[in-house]
Amino acid sequence: MQHLLNLLAAIALLVWGTHMVRTGVLRVMGDKLRELLARGMHHKTIKPKTHN
Repeated sequence: MQHLLNLLAAIALLVWGTHMVRTGVLRVMGDKLRELLARGMHHKTIKPKTHN
């Protein structure tokens, strides 16, 4: 039972930490990040060459 509680606590901390990092990055780079992602979505992707 103790192992299950430790696992659930670790998962909760991971989710919370990820949320905090995401929030901080969006606050610092919000507009620039949106522009970068918008530009990246408009570029065509390059297909990898296949060897026959």
